Amino acid sequence: RLWLRDDLPRVAPRARIFLYEYNSFPALTQSKKRFVHEANALLSCLDNERWEDPSRPLIFIAHSLGGILVKQVDTTPQQLLSEFSPVTHCRCGLVFFGTPHTGGQNALVNLGKISASIIDLLAWRPANDVMEAVKSGSLYADTLQENWRHQLTNYQIVSFYEGLGKVIIVPQESATIGLPGDIENIVRLAADHSNMCRFDTTDLHDLDIYKHVQGNLRRLYQKAVSRQALAIQNSSSPATGATSLANAAGSGLY
Repeated sequence: RLWLRDDLPRVAPRARIFLYEYNSFPALTQSKKRFVHEANALLSCLDNERWEDPSRPLIFIAHSLGGILVKQVDTTPQQLLSEFSPVTHCRCGLVFFGTPHTGGQNALVNLGKISASIIDLLAWRPANDVMEAVKSGSLYADTLQENWRHQLTNYQIVSFYEGLGKVIIVPQESATIGLPGDIENIVRLAADHSNMCRFDTTDLHDLDIYKHVQGNLRRLYQKAVSRQALAIQNSSSPATGATSLANAAGSGLY
C-alpha cells in the first residue's frame, strides 16, 4: 500500500501527486556537479508536467537525503531560474522526513557523519574515498545551507523527526531548522529513520502515525489553495475577481 497514492488524495482531493524517483547513490556520493545536475533534472520534470497550468502552488515532500536535493533545487543558479520561473515562484510548502539540515552544536551531531550513517543504513557500499568525502561534509557545503537559508520565508514547513530506534540516525537537532512556529511545525514520529514515511494505514500503529502526517499535510494544502486564490483575486479586476476565486479553489496543487 502506498499512502501517497491510496491515502493522500483524500486529504488533497484536487491535487496532482507525483513521485519523483532518481538514483540517489551516484547523486549523493559522487560530485557536487552531479548533485546539481539531479536538482536541475527535477526542476525540468516539474516544468514539463505543469505546462498547462504553471501557476498552481507546489508542495515538496522529501525523506532523508532527498530533502537535500529539494534544498539544492531552491539554490538553482540565477541563470536557470528564468527558464523554470513558474516552478520556482509557486513553491509554497516543504515537508521533511528526517532530513539532516545542520550539525548543530554537538560535535557528535555532524552533518557529514549523519549523511554517512544514512548511506550505511541504506546498505550502499561506496568506495572508501567516497565515504571519507561524505564524512567530511564536502558534498554538503556551507554555501548550500547559506543560500537556502534566504529562501525560508517563502514557505510553510513541516519537519518530522524520528522518535524510535536503537540508534537515532538524524536527531531532532539536525532534522529541524529552528524557525518560528508560524513558519515551521516540528513533529516527532514514533518510527525509526527508515520507516518514518512508510505507512500501512490498515495497521493501527501506522495509522496513528499517519494521522500526524495527514493533519499537517491538510493544513499545508488548505493554506496553499487559499494563497493561490488570494493571489488571483488580487490580480483580477473587480468584475472578474469572484470568478477567478472560484476557479482557484478548484484548481488544487501540482
